[in-house]
Amino acid sequence: MKFTSAKAQTKQHKPVLFLHGAYCDSFVWEEHYINYFSEKGFDCYSLDFESEESLFSLNPTTVNTYVNQVLECIKQIGEPPIIVAHSMGAAVIQKLYSKYKIEFPAWVLMTPTPPRGYHISSQMMMLSDPTLFNQMYMLQMLGKNFVDPGLAKHVLFADDFDEKKAESYLPMIKSMPHSLVYDVMTMVLCDQDLKVDFPVMLQAAESDKLITRTDVETVEKTYDIKATYYDSGHAIMLDKSWKTAADDVIVFLEEKA
Repeated sequence: MKFTSAKAQTKQHKPVLFLHGAYCDSFVWEEHYINYFSEKGFDCYSLDFESEESLFSLNPTTVNTYVNQVLECIKQIGEPPIIVAHSMGAAVIQKLYSKYKIEFPAWVLMTPTPPRGYHISSQMMMLSDPTLFNQMYMLQMLGKNFVDPGLAKHVLFADDFDEKKAESYLPMIKSMPHSLVYDVMTMVLCDQDLKVDFPVMLQAAESDKLITRTDVETVEKTYDIKATYYDSGHAIMLDKSWKTAADDVIVFLEEKA
């Protein structure tokens, strides 16, 4: 588990722990968010989830594997931090709360994997966008060297995002254990287990190919909140709207946390 920090020059807020999504690591936060938030007075932390790569491991990687890594991060930080979680990272923090009921200062869920029903979205992708489904299957089974170079832009960014810039992220894509993918896809958390007493912000992307509006609506209903949509693809923190989204988070935290 790679756990990194960026201290604010003048600490003004609770610390923030950034949780990345699937097929990547904390580089997605290092591009813009870590420095930006530390300049705004937040001590920033991020971790790279560690996975068991062996196909025949006796301890397969699951969402609970990542939950335990987040718990270790919280222990090292010394207090429950603000959580900014993207995609699969949101599944991890929701699973953590359902088990341990830790009271956080606030959550920001960015294009989050919903607490249940994501397998339906993946099945719908197979029907609505079979090319994308095939490319994601190839990525999972064979690795990034076997997918179209344009996959990063198509999946992660808005249509008018710079193509060369999007392709530059492709080498940074990481593999994921099959056991983890299955666990995320089939995760079912009840609303009753996610009744939180702290503020939650939900950010969604207009051009998201991975998290559908139905998925977003599930999260809205779970936390009784409304999502803010951005002119972006799935990777809001890297897309052209990143600063708008980041500023919205900072305002939210200053008001609510």
